[in-house]
Amino acid sequence: MGAASDATWKAPRTPEEERQWDQLTNAVEMVKHEDEVLWNIFAIFWGTNAILLVALFAGEGSNSAATNALASTGGLAGVVVSAVGLGLSIMWLTLHRRSLAWLDYYRALVENLEDRLGFKSYPQLAISTEINKQLWKKTIGDWKNWPPARHAMLFCISVSAVLWFLALVYFVRAF
Repeated sequence: MGAASDATWKAPRTPEEERQWDQLTNAVEMVKHEDEVLWNIFAIFWGTNAILLVALFAGEGSNSAATNALASTGGLAGVVVSAVGLGLSIMWLTLHRRSLAWLDYYRALVENLEDRLGFKSYPQLAISTEINKQLWKKTIGDWKNWPPARHAMLFCISVSAVLWFLALVYFVRAF
């Protein structure tokens, strides 16, 4: 970006343009917030899964009081833990999809505001990857054909739900 393009960039002048700039700032913050929500949902999900797996397989081969208590339930503990795992996976899947939808909404809002504020004339300054395609291609490069991490998270949560369902079926049949 050269000095000539810097000199031609106009600052907002009307109250309407000022509000649009404020709205753009808010929309960018919301994109950041929803992205953090997605990663937090995913981290909490895997932490909870780890705790449930420990509860399911705790004390395999040991003679501790906890293992004996679980064994005395006659497989009910496996059914309960698997059902809780399945229920939580479905809940997290729903939360993750909802958060992805909000993230898409805020990204579209950023793009619309940048378009309205004239960023299509200065795409190198835009945050939106749809407007600033040149920088996106330069920095993302070959990764553009890979699935986004957020969709990989969704896949992992879905696989987890299937595995908890299979565990539930196994423990119900063994009960």
